[in-house]
Amino acid sequence: MLPRPPGLASRIGFLALAVRKVDQLHAGDHTYPSLKYPEDQKRLWEAINRGAIQVVATDELCCLLRVKLRGSRIDDTTGGNSGVEPRVGLMYTNMVTKRGYPVEHFVDMISSNAARIMGLYPRKGPLVRAR
Repeated sequence: MLPRPPGLASRIGFLALAVRKVDQLHAGDHTYPSLKYPEDQKRLWEAINRGAIQVVATDELCCLLRVKLRGSRIDDTTGGNSGVEPRVGLMYTNMVTKRGYPVEHFVDMISSNAARIMGLYPRKGPLVRAR
């Protein structure tokens, strides 16, 4: 059994992707857990700033958009999203570019801290210079 991680983790989508107005929602917006409102995002960023959140990650269920759009109701629509790959770039933009976090803090939040929690650091997780 893995040790329980200290503090909390937050999903990338919670921090960077906001809910649209109800009249703009469609099946493609359906995800588990749901996207957050700007007030929720503000509180999550505050929690990162005070050290209450140590890891930012994604647990998306990947699916093609055409699969996702087959559903017409909440109970027959796939909850996942395509496009997990750009999530790290999305967090870089939100953490480093927009909010001025040091690159080292960004790497800790998306990689190093998770590796520490899993007992894989420093074999996995650190920022290293290419040789």
